[in-house]
Amino acid sequence: MRGQPIPEDVANKIYDILVEVTGIHVPKGMDTSRMSFVRYATEGDWTEFRFSYPLGFGGKVWCNAGRWYVGCYREDDNPERSAIIERTNAALDKLFEETYGVPPRRY
Repeated sequence: MRGQPIPEDVANKIYDILVEVTGIHVPKGMDTSRMSFVRYATEGDWTEFRFSYPLGFGGKVWCNAGRWYVGCYREDDNPERSAIIERTNAALDKLFEETYGVPPRRY
């Protein structure tokens, strides 16, 4: 949750969801994007991480207000991206509850 690092295995599971559900590009060989995300999420007070495609330039995963979620810029949103966001957030909500034993906060 915001304000505290998350365990490395959980950070990798979040990234796995981004790959599997959003379809972000995973380069062959060394996946520096995964390495950057895991380091960022495990070492400090992370709030957002930009992964862009396929949610446009504003595609980000957020850790804020007791929840992990993805989103995109309003001008980049369309029905296909909204469906990707909905599926990804459902998977992140499930992982959050499995990790912390409580459902993510809803505001």
